[in-house]
Amino acid sequence: MSVYQRVQQQARRNGAPATYALIGLLLATFVISWAMKGVLFQPLQFFSDWSQPWGLFTYPFASAGDGRGLFWFLVELYWLFWVGTAAENDLGTQRYVLFWLGSTVLAGLFIWLGLEVIYAHTLLPVRGGPGLPIAALTVVWGLRNPSGLIKLFAIIPISGMILAWLTVALTLFGYGSIYGAPLMGLFAVLHLGVAALFATNRLPGLTYGKGPQRAYKATELRDPKYFDDVKRREKEREERERLRKMFEDSVKDDTDK
Repeated sequence: MSVYQRVQQQARRNGAPATYALIGLLLATFVISWAMKGVLFQPLQFFSDWSQPWGLFTYPFASAGDGRGLFWFLVELYWLFWVGTAAENDLGTQRYVLFWLGSTVLAGLFIWLGLEVIYAHTLLPVRGGPGLPIAALTVVWGLRNPSGLIKLFAIIPISGMILAWLTVALTLFGYGSIYGAPLMGLFAVLHLGVAALFATNRLPGLTYGKGPQRAYKATELRDPKYFDDVKRREKEREERERLRKMFEDSVKDDTDK
């Protein structure tokens, strides 16, 4: 059983309403902006002059609705489903929503600070789209599952720890290029450092949980028989316990007679 299948089973069993709602809102804003030629792009953005303070919360949903980027947008939504479902099942819906909002706000503030340092008194927006909070979720998953194996593009196997560092690198170089200043990349990954502290229970006053999740061996992740054997042994133990109790009850009844 792959890591993807395990997460999907968790989603079906426990549900992930906040993740589904985020995906629905992101898809809706994309479609509306596409149909109305970018109508939701500017109103949802966060600008460095704070002319739209609500944009600090809404910039992940700011979409130009560019149909040429639909494929990568759908890939982004799928990735949000995957890491978001895992995080929501770990944290619970309420704490998961707070994590999403906190990551969004922190990332926006750090980029705003970078814009003030590098491009002082220049009106610039925080890049719209959910990439920054999704990057925080990915780093959290990678650090909580450092030995868990996934396959990029269904081909390249990498561990959770490598995935976390790869996410940091992509954000660093990506945002450094977007804003035309490598230093902006450093500001863009600061919120990932906070997410890493949270995931490893090193953030004062805030804890993710009771430490990293159990690291599954590669053979366990690939072999569905492993999980079937675990369930079978559990059922056998339950059945033995039931029979033992029945036997003890029958002996007790005989003694009472």
